[in-house]
Amino acid sequence: MRAVFKELKQPEARKPEKPNEDDSDVDEVDIDAYKEELKEYVKEKKKLKLALRTLYATIWGQCSRNLIFRIEAHKDYEIWEKEGNCSKLLETIRQIVAKFEHKQSPFLVVQKQLRSFFLLK
Repeated sequence: MRAVFKELKQPEARKPEKPNEDDSDVDEVDIDAYKEELKEYVKEKKKLKLALRTLYATIWGQCSRNLIFRIEAHKDYEIWEKEGNCSKLLETIRQIVAKFEHKQSPFLVVQKQLRSFFLLK
């Protein structure tokens, strides 16, 4: 979950590596171990999906009505809302809170942010 908050990346479960069946060192134990790891991977993936959905709902529940309207106005909102993409939700919230506009020049945005910072009382 740390990746969601720090790096704004959607975490994923790591899929186990399938043993190479052409290799002479592979025996039944390796194949059985792989099958067990695959079962654990599927369980972990389901748990992660549920945890991310819960996190998405928690973040969404903490948003004000004004912020929700602005998030829903985002062009890709429907796509990542269906996916429950927490990283996109947090990224959009950061942009809205920082008053970043997609249509403005990035240099103008930086200038406005610096001006707001230095005029802060």
